[in-house]
Amino acid sequence: MKAISKNILLGSSLALALTSCIDADIADALDYKDTYTNSEVANSHIRGIYSQFMDLAEQMVVLNELRGDLMTITPNANANLQQVEANSFSAENPYFSTQPYYSIIANCNDALVNFDKMLERHDMSIDEYA
Repeated sequence: MKAISKNILLGSSLALALTSCIDADIADALDYKDTYTNSEVANSHIRGIYSQFMDLAEQMVVLNELRGDLMTITPNANANLQQVEANSFSAENPYFSTQPYYSIIANCNDALVNFDKMLERHDMSIDEYA
């Protein structure tokens, strides 16, 4: 019993310490016009888009394999996978969410527009642009 109360005390102390360290001021926030400034920042945006795309891997595999009838589920499958195999849609099912796709498309469009602006301002060379 003492170990549980020590863990609760330690956990609450840690949570309090972490929340007290966060002191963000809106004046410290990065303005949108300052986000595309050089080629290193552009590379960071590209890596961010790649990481978003990697997050889609599970959704893509499940949708391609189960909906394409290349695999079937077992009786131990969760409700989300059962819905995918039955092709019955539910708003709570993460496999049917289109938000990640549109987020990647929006970020790609934003990057392309700003890369054009960076090229015009000579913040990026033609080779880096390509």
